[in-house]
Amino acid sequence: EFSRSEISTIFGYPSERIFVAPPAASAVFRPLGVQMTSREVDPFDLKTGMYFMTVGTLEPRKNLRTLIAAYGQLPAGVRSRMPLVIVGGTGWGDLQLPASTDQLIGRGEIRFLRGVDNRSLRALYEGARLMLFPSVYEGFGMPVVEAFACGTPVAHSSRTVMDEVSDGHAYRIEAMDVDAWTDIMLTSSQDPQDYREPTKRELRIERARFFNWHDSADAVVQAYNAYR
Repeated sequence: EFSRSEISTIFGYPSERIFVAPPAASAVFRPLGVQMTSREVDPFDLKTGMYFMTVGTLEPRKNLRTLIAAYGQLPAGVRSRMPLVIVGGTGWGDLQLPASTDQLIGRGEIRFLRGVDNRSLRALYEGARLMLFPSVYEGFGMPVVEAFACGTPVAHSSRTVMDEVSDGHAYRIEAMDVDAWTDIMLTSSQDPQDYREPTKRELRIERARFFNWHDSADAVVQAYNAYR
């Protein structure tokens, strides 16, 4: 609906003639339990529930500069036991990362992972204490749904399409508010309840199921039938 509104506003196209067919997470993204996930994140030198992560192509709109600046403000003790894992391939543009980034990487507190297949990505999602998504602009925000499908808590930028996608089941943070991102990571590091609580995990999984390819296919067929 966010994309429909933008298309209608920018191009002056009638909103009633725009059909929305949202995508969905692949079936590979599902919870497989601590034992399986622990084995699959072990090659990355990670422990389940003991790291933060973000996912996305490395480009300016993903707002990694803010996230890394926020992570760098965490107490050294938190950073030493809770690394920030950044999963994604190289995109476009200058990321303008904080000057402290190289030091954080050197100490193993920030880890860039590239070329991660979906099986490993699934495990990384399920094992993360919190999936952080500070992007300033998305058409949908697939990592939010993928993380939900694995039961993982999510914090995403507010006043974006992710508000529509998460529907109240995620933490909403102003995209450029460095201190607020630090606070949510610190809170998560001190209290694992949201990560562990079965009811909350099931609610996130259920929200992910709201997006499915069958409904998307039906929407596409309806669009063709309406204008053929």
